[in-house]
Amino acid sequence: MKILQKFTCAKNIALRIALTYAVISLGWIFFSDQLLLLLTHDPHELTKLQDIKGWFFVLCTALLLFVIIQKEVCKQLLIETLLRKNENRLKETERIAHLGSWELKVPENKLWWSDETYRIFGFKPGDKTSFEKFMQSIHPEDKQNISTLIQQALKQGTPLTLDYRIILPNGDIRYLHEESQSFYDNSLAEVEKRIGSVQDITEQIEMNEERKSLIKKLEKSLDEIKTLKGILPLCSYCKKIRDDNGHWEQVDVYIYKHSQADISHSICPDCMKKNYPEF
Repeated sequence: MKILQKFTCAKNIALRIALTYAVISLGWIFFSDQLLLLLTHDPHELTKLQDIKGWFFVLCTALLLFVIIQKEVCKQLLIETLLRKNENRLKETERIAHLGSWELKVPENKLWWSDETYRIFGFKPGDKTSFEKFMQSIHPEDKQNISTLIQQALKQGTPLTLDYRIILPNGDIRYLHEESQSFYDNSLAEVEKRIGSVQDITEQIEMNEERKSLIKKLEKSLDEIKTLKGILPLCSYCKKIRDDNGHWEQVDVYIYKHSQADISHSICPDCMKKNYPEF
């Protein structure tokens, strides 16, 4: 595509230069001959003036061609520089966002990837790629479903959004989000190409899984926790607690029922001295 665009641009530049040269040459030949006839009718003088006119025409046209070609070349260089800057800016944006782009020429089954797409799939930019190589990277558990959806989209020409897993050459598993749509030929009868984007969403998936796991742990902890609320009726003498049904229970039993805390019985130093002075 880029080679064809450059060829077309060069052809247009050459055509503009040729037309400009032709118009100037025709104008010079017509008006200069008329001017020479006004100056002299002597054949000998007329021949000398025509020789001078010819050399003058060569110098002027050479200078004119130099100016025109230099202008067109500078314009083309400026356009190519801007295109390279935009291309580099796009590559950097894709790298930061972990967002790649691709294009599949359907009739030729030829697949093109951007540099970031290569990196997402774990390949070096510029490596030979194909639709079959892409399918080989998909996780075995997702391959059949993804293949069916892609074939349907290619046949029907419908937009497609996919979430699937791939296995990198080093064995790592990555999660990808992909969106694509079809473009038809001039007759609108067949799909000419399909263009899409692919983004690595592994970090988002892992963060969501961690968040879900944390929520489950918190919910489980909340279910296990039982809190003591309100005013507890406590006997001033035996220290028993009255429950909601009016039954009096030992403090340790009540706490165990309402908090599921395990009670271990012991004796404090003051009680030890008071009740067991011999120890």
